[in-house]
Amino acid sequence: MFLAMFESVILMLTVYKRFHDYRDFRSGIVVTLYHDGMVYMLCILTITVANVILGAAFASAYSNMFDTLQLVIHSVLASRILFRLRSSNQRVHEPTVSVTVLDTIDYLQAGPSSMSTSGTGTTRSEV
Repeated sequence: MFLAMFESVILMLTVYKRFHDYRDFRSGIVVTLYHDGMVYMLCILTITVANVILGAAFASAYSNMFDTLQLVIHSVLASRILFRLRSSNQRVHEPTVSVTVLDTIDYLQAGPSSMSTSGTGTTRSEV
């Protein structure tokens, strides 16, 4: 029961911090971290409460029924947070126009006669 109360406090503090301090903050990484953190804590809290109810309502044989599930959910949700943070970070640092597109545009504007090839890439020769 102590664990459920602890997780409830953590969830409430996370929600408070998100909506009080970062209400108008639009950073993808911060939004992802707080959103996934709240989902994580809500799922863990739900499983913890189910464990407490099963422990109180049923015989001792069923009291640890969701323990393994709780461990697996902890790992899966923590990994999910890390993967989403990584993808959020990649979206931030992703170039808006790829280098290949820029090279193609440069080639089309200059025309094939003013382009010469050298060892590793295409360079423009001045005429």
